[in-house]
Amino acid sequence: MKVKIEDLKKELEKQFESYEEYITEYYKHQDDIYDIMHDISDNNVDIYTYDLMEWVKDNYTYVEDYIKEFGIDSSNFDFIGAIRGGQYLYIKEKLMENKNIMLEYLAYYILQDEGIEELEEDKATEISMINFDNIDSITELEDEVHEIIEE
Repeated sequence: MKVKIEDLKKELEKQFESYEEYITEYYKHQDDIYDIMHDISDNNVDIYTYDLMEWVKDNYTYVEDYIKEFGIDSSNFDFIGAIRGGQYLYIKEKLMENKNIMLEYLAYYILQDEGIEELEEDKATEISMINFDNIDSITELEDEVHEIIEE
């Protein structure tokens, strides 16, 4: 029985926090998964002070973590910069927590990008069972997916 890749992607999208879908914008330009996560995190930090102040109300512990990790320059402390740093850590943590979902989604996205719209159900199951924790690059992901598809 065949399953539509679009349906598989929609099921994964239900599990997204909010940043995972951005990986599809980066995968053709970068190979390292962690560099991509860095860029997604960096590019999604709020730029407006109001938005940062709203965010920090419920997430101040990430600002504390940022200060603990990177320290502060007491002679030139940048409060808004510390909030941005905390938000960066928050986004990166969420991406790391959802790495498996994000990479499975990307695997299906890559197949669609190659013109494949349907998969045998057993192939989709195999893709979902890839050990994504061991995948560090787009090349590794593509190799794993192609190996399953070509079996």
